[in-house]
Amino acid sequence: MSIWNKIYNIGVKKNDDLQLIRKKRVNNQITLFTTLTTFIFIPFLIAVENYFFVPFDAITTLLLATTFIFNYFGWLQLAMFWRYFLVLGIVTFSGIEMPEAGFQYFLIPLGLIPFILSNNKLIQMVLFVNAVAFFFLRMGISENYTPHVNLSHQANMIAYIIILSLTFALCSLFVIKFKVAGLKYEEIIKKQLIEIEEKRKDTLDSIKYAKRIQTALLPTPDSIKSILKDVFVFYKPKDIVSGDFYWFDKLGNKILIAVADCTGHGVPGAMLSVLCTNYLNKVVGELNITSPALILDKINALMHEQFTKNKEEVDDGMDISLCCIDFEKNTIEFAGAHNPIYIIRDGNLIIYKGDKQPIGKSYKTKPFTNNSINTKPGDCFYLFSDGFADQFGGPKGKKYTYKQLQKSFLELHHLPMDEQHLMCFSLFNDWKGKLQQVDDVCLVGFRI
Repeated sequence: MSIWNKIYNIGVKKNDDLQLIRKKRVNNQITLFTTLTTFIFIPFLIAVENYFFVPFDAITTLLLATTFIFNYFGWLQLAMFWRYFLVLGIVTFSGIEMPEAGFQYFLIPLGLIPFILSNNKLIQMVLFVNAVAFFFLRMGISENYTPHVNLSHQANMIAYIIILSLTFALCSLFVIKFKVAGLKYEEIIKKQLIEIEEKRKDTLDSIKYAKRIQTALLPTPDSIKSILKDVFVFYKPKDIVSGDFYWFDKLGNKILIAVADCTGHGVPGAMLSVLCTNYLNKVVGELNITSPALILDKINALMHEQFTKNKEEVDDGMDISLCCIDFEKNTIEFAGAHNPIYIIRDGNLIIYKGDKQPIGKSYKTKPFTNNSINTKPGDCFYLFSDGFADQFGGPKGKKYTYKQLQKSFLELHHLPMDEQHLMCFSLFNDWKGKLQQVDDVCLVGFRI
């Protein structure tokens, strides 16, 4: 690596992002240019016998070189202020001592530097106005000030030409460097965007395939209808995959129905929902347990066993409403982890609340409560997650709330289940409007 590249990359770290690398390199370029500019003037001042000004220029050159130290430690804001006021001071002082040499032109690129190195508009404007103020300050002082050294007309002309050339070179350097750097970083950004898009596509394809797997685990409409005729399912994931799920099974003359809400939504919730679906199938299908409370107790034990196999702490779980319909006894057994079951009988709402503990992540667990409910022909039952009630929307952008959900069920329960499904879909979308969906939504309604 050449010395110029080493200077160019002072303070640049491997883990720096592109924007920070660019700022550090621009800082180093400006520091190098300003330091060399003040250094070049030392032999010129000696040549024109302006010995009075040589020490000031030499000290300024050394002080400007210290800016590289600030750059090395990443103190870019401090480096900018330090260099800015050093150059401002030497340019103003030079303009006063050599009024005909054209030092005031250095204030043009100096006033532009803050716009390049800082994203803070206040700092940009303050430093720019400061440069303009010093320009007029130099003009005002020069009218009533007698310089310590009078340069010949020829020396003034040489200085004037050098200053104009350096000013033009500095402005040109800014334009060229930023044009080249802009094209370079634009190419880097394009490559990164292509990589990001490819990774996004791969991730999206994976999630879509995961949705196929999750959908395959959910009961199909035909399988649900074969178990229970008068039923509807309103299922609306927030993302491609869902943390909510519904579950149906039949064991002998009993039908089991569940609506569950696993922690989170999207991919983490979907992974947990697959696990919990398998637990339901295992407990009911393999162990032949039909009591909702015993089923939840067993799943809770299985999840605790699964999540305590290693030292990784998993603070996740599931809220669920689970019921078992016994058509021979005309009863429904219900148990819930946080989630309730709503029953509408003869136009009245009856609520059975679940236990105030989740499945899986509660540290103080107790056996779940089994509720046995006698049924009457025409009773409507609703199991649901919290996604519908928690959705923001309406004229004031507020939650739908459980109270409003209860009112909706009372208004809709007399309709056929297929129509209730359409009405729930319409109510949710009308309430949500243009707002984002906040959570997965799962709702199962059935009539006996």
